[in-house]
Amino acid sequence: MHPITFSGVRKKGLMRWLALPFTLFKSTRQATSILKSIQPDAVLVMGGYVSVPTAIASFLKGIPLIIHEQNSIPGLANKLCSIFAHKVCYAFAGSFKGKTNNKYIHTGNPINHSLHTSIKTTSSKIKHSGFHILILGGSLGAKTINITIPQALAKLQEKVTQPLLITHQCGRNHLHETKQCYQQTSLYAENVDIIEFSDSLPDLYQQADMIVARAGAMSVAEINSVGCPALFIPYPHAVNDHQYHNAKNLQNNPQYAHLYAIIRDQQLTIDNACEKLYQLYKAIQQHPLDHMETKHLSATKNIVCIIEQTIAKNS
Repeated sequence: MHPITFSGVRKKGLMRWLALPFTLFKSTRQATSILKSIQPDAVLVMGGYVSVPTAIASFLKGIPLIIHEQNSIPGLANKLCSIFAHKVCYAFAGSFKGKTNNKYIHTGNPINHSLHTSIKTTSSKIKHSGFHILILGGSLGAKTINITIPQALAKLQEKVTQPLLITHQCGRNHLHETKQCYQQTSLYAENVDIIEFSDSLPDLYQQADMIVARAGAMSVAEINSVGCPALFIPYPHAVNDHQYHNAKNLQNNPQYAHLYAIIRDQQLTIDNACEKLYQLYKAIQQHPLDHMETKHLSATKNIVCIIEQTIAKNS
């Protein structure tokens, strides 16, 4: 770990922007010194403001630079870094519109390696007596999801004959509040498992018939890869509204558009959540998703190959 002194500028006020040339100069000198010390054969940056001085330093030192963009909408840092990059990897089709030369490569997102051995298609998932819904609010939780979805699921249970089996990851410090929300519904307590956080997502994915989640880049990539239908509720304050566009990228694919739904966080209500979930439920019964996206599964290997090829070409 080699720290450098730098900070973001978006939504940080005029003074931060005015100071940018000086802070960028200082951080680039620090990054240059670090690169001189460790002598890397290549530099890989994954976005975020700290990538910018590192990318500039690698360019000044003539070190091959590879960047990776995980979201559908490239961030400001990666847009700047792409100017200096030898190769630009990106996760979702259309991220760098109009960029068609071989510098830009659609690799997918490198997902958790444990998913590779646990992924099953819908038709071969663990069989159970009910319809299993997995709710993921992230490690910190999502209050609107925790409050609204329990009531929506209770209404959904009135519409379907299968018992709903629910696993709800509510986020740290939200356990008591989320339990109270479920206790106010007509759902059977024994069918509801509420957890703060899980390190066993592959197992949870494997059992799920449907998922409710935010639309962070890695969540979308993992859900798409395990072949599970989902209702996405994008985080409303994401930069460039990238979570919405991550989810929209899946919904725009005609292969499985009917098995992905989106509700804006500010438009989330009990009624429209229930309706979207019911539409997904019916779609799953009629046209189950029997395949998965393999792009993300091979992303790590592909990115490593690109790094190796870039080093070889520039050595």
